[in-house]
Amino acid sequence: MASSRIGLRGVRGALSMGTPTATIRRTGWATKQMAGWSPCSGGSSPSVRRYGSAPPKFKTVDWTPPSPKTQMMENQAKMSLDQISIMLPGTLIAPPLSQYPKNPIAFIKFVGQVLYVWLRTTASGVGISWSSKPSFFKGARYKLNNAAALLEAKALHRAMAEALASGDKSTINRVCTKLMATPMLAAIDARPRTRRFTWELLEYARWRNPRIASQMLAPVEQGPRAPLLRQMVVRIASKQRRTEEVRVKDGTWRVVPGGEKVVDVVENLVLVSLINPRTWTQGEWRILGTIPSMTPKDWAAEKEMVAMLEREQLGRRG
Repeated sequence: MASSRIGLRGVRGALSMGTPTATIRRTGWATKQMAGWSPCSGGSSPSVRRYGSAPPKFKTVDWTPPSPKTQMMENQAKMSLDQISIMLPGTLIAPPLSQYPKNPIAFIKFVGQVLYVWLRTTASGVGISWSSKPSFFKGARYKLNNAAALLEAKALHRAMAEALASGDKSTINRVCTKLMATPMLAAIDARPRTRRFTWELLEYARWRNPRIASQMLAPVEQGPRAPLLRQMVVRIASKQRRTEEVRVKDGTWRVVPGGEKVVDVVENLVLVSLINPRTWTQGEWRILGTIPSMTPKDWAAEKEMVAMLEREQLGRRG
């Protein structure tokens, strides 16, 4: 499964088997338009007045529009993962050790930056768990269960690849965000009916696989009770078999020449989930895309973009 860069300038979810690339631009959080009220949207059915009966009596009720604070809380509660279209700024995906700088000074400097980001994100997770404590002497209501998250990542990775190969649109919509699912569904529709694909996971790499390459938590909007986005990048190294078949005249399926391949793939799968800070419950995980590892040059560009965004934000406040 191919990968492409997800950075502050844009996010590209890479798709396998000839699917197009989904671009996720950092233009702010998408806003979902809510449909207006209609008589068919719910509520009690209108009563039927019989001939000769007294007219119904209506009670006058004073209606006050909700305050801006109440509207903001309602909109936050309605936020879904399909509205997420970017990765969190400052996400660092460290490359394998063999791809670190060869120069000793550059090597030590990059290792220090990787360690700093890891400490910062770890402290953020500890702070979120601490803020979920009802009181000082009671346990945290929310904890980062990384073991369960890794199991979920493996299941989602396998479900997405199998669904993409078989053309299972419902599964793709279930395990992927809208931005990731849209080009995959278009690729399925564009396939000739005389072609079909299969995908098989043969094995995972043995050493520390899969593992969490990055994890960040941040509020998705301003406000004390805004939903929290938990973003996790899971590195999965696996051996896969990909097969392409064609239907011949007698109706049977045959593997096209060179259509069966066994490949070793390393994928950085980006998963997102929303946390409700009122109940401290976490929603389902969804796949946002894939991202390659970052070189020191990539990370320097990412930090520069983060600094620019921070300056712009301070300028608006001023």
